[in-house]
Amino acid sequence: MAYDVMRTAMLLETLLESPHRVVVEVGSGSGIATRCLPLLPGNEVAVGVDVDPGALRKVAAPQDRVEYVLASADAGLPFRSGSVDALVASEVYEHLQAPGAFLDEVHRILKPGGRLILTTPNTESIVLVFLRILPRTWARRILSRTGARQMLLHPEFFDRYDGNPQSHRIEGASLREMGRLARTHGFRQVRGTTWGLPFAPTFGGVLPNGPRLFLLTRLHELGVGLRHILIVWNRDA
Repeated sequence: MAYDVMRTAMLLETLLESPHRVVVEVGSGSGIATRCLPLLPGNEVAVGVDVDPGALRKVAAPQDRVEYVLASADAGLPFRSGSVDALVASEVYEHLQAPGAFLDEVHRILKPGGRLILTTPNTESIVLVFLRILPRTWARRILSRTGARQMLLHPEFFDRYDGNPQSHRIEGASLREMGRLARTHGFRQVRGTTWGLPFAPTFGGVLPNGPRLFLLTRLHELGVGLRHILIVWNRDA
């Protein structure tokens, strides 16, 4: 839960830099970020989009002043061209069948100068770098996730697509890759950073407090090879 709160705070902080009248979150999930959108300065319309009807039923509440829409990001977003001021897509990119088509669709619905905030697993995380240099037989033992400790490793890198909307089609992306895609799809990259320890949040409970805090501090100071990337793009005018 603390990890989700940290990620939500980072996403919302990027929306405070200027007012956004219409804000959409694709992959609203539990609604932890979507419920905050109407509280942003200048916001008049907040929309949560998710492919899971069960998730939408759980989070929909009239007092939140949020409209929820059942839709698949791979099938196109149900908004008029140039109608959205900002779009948030947190941990959605890795689930997409056609990430490039999604970026084009976001470009279509955003107003000129509109903002995209996106997070996804970091394919240059030190965990993946480590796994790639291991002999494949060793890596497969880690990827099996059969032991209690293995279940606490970085799970989203290890999942394989099985037809479930929650499973991943790709590992994610790197900051360098997203920087190139920004130009290709008509965006200007405003910010790109890595964040998050390179393993699941609960893994910290395996370590004593002292070593855990030291590791957390040092990795965040280095700012490289961390678990996720966060990118902020503005649509070209």
